[in-house]
Amino acid sequence: MKKCRTFAALSLGIILVLALALSGCGGGDKDATSDGTPADEKQTYKISYASNDAPGSDRYDLLEQKFADLMKEKSGGRIEVELYPSGSLSKPGACLDAIKNGTVDTGMDSFTRYSGQYPYYELMTAPGLNYKTSEDFSKVVNEYVKLYPDKTVGDYKIIVLSDTGNFGLVSTKPIRTYSDIKGLQIRNTPQFIPLFNKLGASSVDVASGDMYEALRLNTITAANTNDHAIPAFNLSEVCKSFTALPIEHADFGIFMSLELYNSFDDELKAAVDEVCVEMQKVSADYITATTANARASALEVNKDFEFIELSDADIQKLVSESQSVLDEMAQKLDADGLKGTEALAWLRDHQTT
Repeated sequence: MKKCRTFAALSLGIILVLALALSGCGGGDKDATSDGTPADEKQTYKISYASNDAPGSDRYDLLEQKFADLMKEKSGGRIEVELYPSGSLSKPGACLDAIKNGTVDTGMDSFTRYSGQYPYYELMTAPGLNYKTSEDFSKVVNEYVKLYPDKTVGDYKIIVLSDTGNFGLVSTKPIRTYSDIKGLQIRNTPQFIPLFNKLGASSVDVASGDMYEALRLNTITAANTNDHAIPAFNLSEVCKSFTALPIEHADFGIFMSLELYNSFDDELKAAVDEVCVEMQKVSADYITATTANARASALEVNKDFEFIELSDADIQKLVSESQSVLDEMAQKLDADGLKGTEALAWLRDHQTT
């Protein structure tokens, strides 16, 4: 098991020499910190961070590197975060487990990647709840996790929970209305399949890295993804438009080992808590920037590429169609002994329609 935490400690002999020296000159408290511990006895930490992104990508540079910088700044240099990029330390859908078993200290992952393990989150990210902005969704998800925590959420210190960006359909033929969805062959991830099947579309299981070829070969006519996947996978070369769907959201989070957090002294815990607060704004700024960059990149590749917003009436049709699917999910949670109906009612009350 790889442990990436290192502790800076002085040998007992050196400590005794320093103590005697300080005592002799009458300056015993001069180098002490606010809690009375001598500054040179403070533990320092070098902690690992599992990233699935490459240096130079928006998320790595604007979010993950910023997290590392903030941890160093707020801790006064006592916590150094080492970023391991491009899935070199842990993959999405495995990072939470790696943090829990101690092979990774911190990293990015999503509760929704763990099918069946976090049912409250699956309910929250199922399509049909309308949040007009990423900031709206992020605010709600952070409140929701406290009210309806899944059973193993307490194994982690959540640094930030946020929206992944604007979801929608990137397609080979512009989707301008609700009725244009019928008959499409859509690359979908599991949480979106029931609704789109109900809307008359066919759902196809295509990996993210295979979307380009599937669209180019017309194996699929649309892909359900977020807007920053357009430049990431060069989709504007083979597609004509992206239609935003504010009824779709997915979460991502930066998580820390709770065991590691609990090992910190009060000063470091306060520093991490401060980072948590600041990362909410960092994540919002990241979403804004990556959306702008996605649009600019798509238009640079294809000047005729369109970003389409559905009418309020069409969005409401989508919301209405989704309600029976959401009700079924909530009832299943009830049957499993969870508060599904109550949680869904809370989510509906906190939409920004």
